[in-house]
Amino acid sequence: MAFSERPLVLALALAGVCLICAAQEAAPTFSLLISTKQSAVQIGSELKVNIVLTNITDHPIWVGVEKTREAELEGYAIEVRDERGRLQRTSHYYWSLGRIGRSKLRVPKGSEQDYSDNHYDGLRPGSFANLNPDPGKTNEAWFDVSTLYAPLAPGRYTIQVQRTDEESKTEVKSNIITVNITK
Repeated sequence: MAFSERPLVLALALAGVCLICAAQEAAPTFSLLISTKQSAVQIGSELKVNIVLTNITDHPIWVGVEKTREAELEGYAIEVRDERGRLQRTSHYYWSLGRIGRSKLRVPKGSEQDYSDNHYDGLRPGSFANLNPDPGKTNEAWFDVSTLYAPLAPGRYTIQVQRTDEESKTEVKSNIITVNITK
């Protein structure tokens, strides 16, 4: 190999290493697990879903939340889909939670709803705090699907929750659960 070709080979090798590094995604610092005790509920009944956020690192992590019951859901995107995979319509209450103080209850991807008429804009903010789970420790929250989503017709639905991991800059998704809404 000629002396003048070595810098080119070295540059190409470094570019390949950089591409590999960029393609690797950072590992999340927490996992999400959702569950419900109810596999079937009647229309309009409470459908309580629990969220367990578990620190899966070897160091404490920081997760910001507001100090109100509703704001426990801050930062989560909660998706309910029908049997065909269509995202269901959220309620105005869902959006009121996302507008409390610095809360960031997120728009589910694929949602095309217009919330310009949301009359919950004036809700008062709570105090801001953070959860600092130690390695292996958990934080639990819950939500009622019947209050966050418009009335669901009888049928089978899947539910999944996701949240952005601020430390690793990754999107962490929960498991998917299935529930039946009956008449």
